[in-house]
Amino acid sequence: MSTATEAEWVETSTLTRAALERWLPVRAILVARAHGTLRLWVSLWVNHDGVLDADGTTVLRPPGSPLGENGLVTSYRVGRLRYAGLRELLLKLEQLRRAVAERQDTAA
Repeated sequence: MSTATEAEWVETSTLTRAALERWLPVRAILVARAHGTLRLWVSLWVNHDGVLDADGTTVLRPPGSPLGENGLVTSYRVGRLRYAGLRELLLKLEQLRRAVAERQDTAA
C-alpha cells in the first residue's frame, strides 16, 4: 500500500454529511487512544492484524487503529446488512466506487 496521500474533493449528500458529523467526534476519541492516524475509517474494537509475537500470541491492535482493505470490506458488508436503511446500498464497495466515479464523469 502506498504511503502517499492524494487529495480529492467529492460532493456528498446531506445524509453523508450528517453521518460524517456524527462519526468524526467518535473517531477522534478512538484515534486518541490508538496514538493517532489520519485515516478516516478506524476500528471500533480491539482487533488483530494476523501477526504473532515471539510467543505465538496474536498481536492485538487497539480501537482506533486504521482499517485495512479486509476490515473496510467486512465493515461495509456487516453494516449494510445490520441496518435496514443501508440495505439499498450497492452490495460491494467496488460497485459503490464505480458508481461514484461514473457520477463524477457524468458531472464533468
